[in-house]
Amino acid sequence: MKKTNCIIALIVLVTCTTVARAQTDKPRQQRSIAEVLDSWITTVERHVVPAADAMPEEKYRFAPDLACGEFKGVRTFAQQVKHLAANNYGMAALIQGRKRSDEMAKETGPDSVRTKAEILEYLKGSFAALHEAVATINEKNVVQPTASPSQWQKTRLSFAVDAVTHSFDHYGQLVEYLRMNGIVPPESRPQAPLVQTNPAGPSLKAKAERKVAPGFDLNDAEGKSVKLSALKGRVVVVNFWATWCHGCQTEIPSFIEFEKKYDNRGLTIVGISLDDDGWKSVSPWIKEKGVNYPIVIGNGDLSQKYGLVGMPLSVLVDRQGRIANSHAGVVDTTVFEQQIEALLGEDAKESVK
Repeated sequence: MKKTNCIIALIVLVTCTTVARAQTDKPRQQRSIAEVLDSWITTVERHVVPAADAMPEEKYRFAPDLACGEFKGVRTFAQQVKHLAANNYGMAALIQGRKRSDEMAKETGPDSVRTKAEILEYLKGSFAALHEAVATINEKNVVQPTASPSQWQKTRLSFAVDAVTHSFDHYGQLVEYLRMNGIVPPESRPQAPLVQTNPAGPSLKAKAERKVAPGFDLNDAEGKSVKLSALKGRVVVVNFWATWCHGCQTEIPSFIEFEKKYDNRGLTIVGISLDDDGWKSVSPWIKEKGVNYPIVIGNGDLSQKYGLVGMPLSVLVDRQGRIANSHAGVVDTTVFEQQIEALLGEDAKESVK
């Protein structure tokens, strides 16, 4: 009891000291609840994503065996990452008052997500979903009871905390798996760079350094040909995406707005879906979302030519059909729009070098 009273007294002392300083120091800008929660999500994201990327694809099926200790029936590295991501998606859904899908509730992730690139995209998309979800939290709803499958966890704050703590828990397991394979986790490496959320990407390439974009001639849902060479003279955004890619779903609404805003100035956006079942998934999805630009079904050969390693991938093609920039991951829409405007302002009559 004496020890408990001392701890309480210390907390009160620290609190009073903090209040006293606040009264004498210059006032600091107070961060909103959403900003604080978002910063925690960013922190765990910067740990988890590099760790998941550090494991070679051929080791994604690795799971500790009895030679490593008392391990039985544990998840593989791939299953660990998908489990973590599925929970993130589930918590994001609950924060926004939406029902979780089966793979979210079971915390397994979609069966169709199998390769390292697909799993990494699924993981990145889960953090994008969390960023979007916590942005809806405010002082009025943060601890307001909401629909929940849990008997004790019923507030938006508890869902956000769950996502952070659960992710850090499994981050520790990912680190152990890496070390078991002789891989030093990125955070333990000297001067390890942190992954930025929604990286803006580099500036536009100088015109002399731009290479001609790989051509394609693919059909849209109505069988109409969409040919890159036919779009010469216009600025083109070539966007590789899939209906299961949550990062893609985050940025597509901005592309819809860009198409409306810049179509008459010479912008065309072409969405190249890499869904395995093609139009079966794509047609109803683009109709539901009101996509107003051409959508075609791509293939592995074309995506490799564009250097795809994970979705989304957005490639800016100038009026002469040359690649001016490539954005891997969810784009920073502000920077991306600035680069679109810069390309629209370039001379449309310049010949291809």
